[in-house]
Amino acid sequence: MLLVEVKQNIEAEQLKGAFVTTIAAQASTIPKSVNRQQIAVLTPVIPHIIETANYFQDWLTDDDFIYPFNSLGNFYEAQGEFTEASRWHRQCLDIVRHRLGNDHLEAASCLNNLAASTQAQGRFHEAELLYRQALALYIQNLGQDHFYVAVCSNNLAVLRQYQGDLAEAEHLFLQAKDQFITLLGEEHPKVGTTLNNLGDLYQTQGRYAEAQDCYLQALGNIARNFGEQYPTVATILNNLAVFYRAQGAYEESEQLFLQSLEISRGLLGDEHPSIAANLNNLANLYKLQSRYGEAEELYQQAIAQHRRFFGETHPTVALNLNNLAELYVAQGRYGEAEPVYQQAIAIQQQTLGEQHTDLAISWNNLAKLYDLQGHYSEAEPLYLQSLAVLQQQLGQDHPDVAVLLNNLGELYRLQGDYQKAEDHYQQALNRFKVAFGDAHPIVALCQSNLAGVYYAQEQYDQAEALFIDVLELRKQLLGENHIEVAYSFNNLASVYWAKKESDRAEPLYLKALEIFTVCLGRQHPVIAANLGNLGNVYANQKRYAEAEQAFTEALAIAQQELGEHHPQIPQLLNNLASLYYHQRRYEEAESLYLQVLTLKQQILGHDHPDVVLSLNNLAFFYQVQGHYPKAAVLYSEALAIADRKLGADHSHTMMARKGLEKVQSLQFQPLPSQGE
Repeated sequence: MLLVEVKQNIEAEQLKGAFVTTIAAQASTIPKSVNRQQIAVLTPVIPHIIETANYFQDWLTDDDFIYPFNSLGNFYEAQGEFTEASRWHRQCLDIVRHRLGNDHLEAASCLNNLAASTQAQGRFHEAELLYRQALALYIQNLGQDHFYVAVCSNNLAVLRQYQGDLAEAEHLFLQAKDQFITLLGEEHPKVGTTLNNLGDLYQTQGRYAEAQDCYLQALGNIARNFGEQYPTVATILNNLAVFYRAQGAYEESEQLFLQSLEISRGLLGDEHPSIAANLNNLANLYKLQSRYGEAEELYQQAIAQHRRFFGETHPTVALNLNNLAELYVAQGRYGEAEPVYQQAIAIQQQTLGEQHTDLAISWNNLAKLYDLQGHYSEAEPLYLQSLAVLQQQLGQDHPDVAVLLNNLGELYRLQGDYQKAEDHYQQALNRFKVAFGDAHPIVALCQSNLAGVYYAQEQYDQAEALFIDVLELRKQLLGENHIEVAYSFNNLASVYWAKKESDRAEPLYLKALEIFTVCLGRQHPVIAANLGNLGNVYANQKRYAEAEQAFTEALAIAQQELGEHHPQIPQLLNNLASLYYHQRRYEEAESLYLQVLTLKQQILGHDHPDVVLSLNNLAFFYQVQGHYPKAAVLYSEALAIADRKLGADHSHTMMARKGLEKVQSLQFQPLPSQGE
């Protein structure tokens, strides 16, 4: 009887061993990246892999015990379940250390994998420590000049770039590139991929010539190794397209996006995560060009593909939803944008947690929407919440923290709290300069925003000096005909117009119009805004026919491109109303002022600060015409909203208060007698 039991135990052990060996072999075949179809095939096997990892570790040999843990980490990572992925990568590290020792080479690989899933959760400091431990172990086991050392250096460089330490990122990228060249030769594809990463870094730093050179070198390297029809070629073309888009070279950018998309479709079919990413990037370009219908179609395709591949709640889906919401904001479709932002936020809270930087960015985007809607009390806590997460995860001096400070500055400017606005813009500017140096496009943008605060306070000399500095910096960095240079011409012209120096404003508005037209085409909302500004100059110069022509063309463009219910429409109608008022075409002016007020109330809500401005304008119109009771009602309504939304010291509030006091005094003033 004892012999039978022993035989049965031996057979059970053999069966367990065979089962475990089979499962480990299956686990070893699971790729690093899996799509949703592969996930569906693998899902029935996953419980067996989990069982093997949890209960049958002792039956796994030193040659195969890693496979179940790594495969589970990769499986959950592909679905965006980074916390679960990290748990399995951590278990893998623990068992490697237990079986093979703390300093074994396999421990370095486990640390590298754990660092990647930790980074995906937004836990950047922890990820950095893990990458550094992995790198030290690789060097300890293999020496400085080894392939795995170069790969880990590259991974750490990508993280350090995201953390804002661009100097160390560059050092690590260059070190990895030199190691790949030494080990594999200049023509090895790893050299090409590292050059592509360097291109991304140099673009971030504003080192555009070096960035372009790296991208082109990378493209040539990969194409020589694998031919033109290769996935990495498509990736680099996509990155080069993003580079040209940032340069304002939209035609070149579109050609490269389409070329990348064609290669990817030829290799991967019409549906693949890479295809979806390309569609999203092309949509971003079309949004900038005001090709909103095409952009929306591409965003929807990208979202649908990512949902099919990864499921409804993958972080990539949330990023796509953010982009779609931004498109709706650009079109003035605020009511549609908000629920899409909320949907993205819900996904990120569920999958990434409350302390992830992607969630912080989504909060920031929703806050910007509330800015536009005049919901300042809702915007501020979101900005502050976002700022706290970014400061915690990235540090006080990270460029993304500077972006949040800049956005808070804009919020305070809109509220008329100019001191707080200036303080926040200055904090942002200081951080941008530390990160990128004095000569960088984002430094120019922040300086332009700061000049806008001076402009709003009628400190025109300070605004002028700073706008001139920004203009010269943008010319130096981006060239004479970049779209950002056009914005600078427009801003400087606005200062001259405010200073009643129309002769200096007009040529700058015309120069801006020329560049905008080349970059965007004539039928673009930016052209409409620029024509509106130019029309104001003509009206001020009493060139009424030219002013009306500019205003009507601007209105036609905006209505065609944005529809009748975009916030830009009432602004342009207001310009036309003001023109008619100065031409004494009072009935037409009154009709337009009323239309402007109604539109703003419909689009922005009755309590929006822009509604206050329209109420003030219409009240002043009635005041000048002697319709004091009508004017008093409108001033009273404006004052109530302004007091509530903007505070007692805002210029809109003071304008309403003074206007109301004036018309109330005029209502009770005796009329002069006929003889006087």
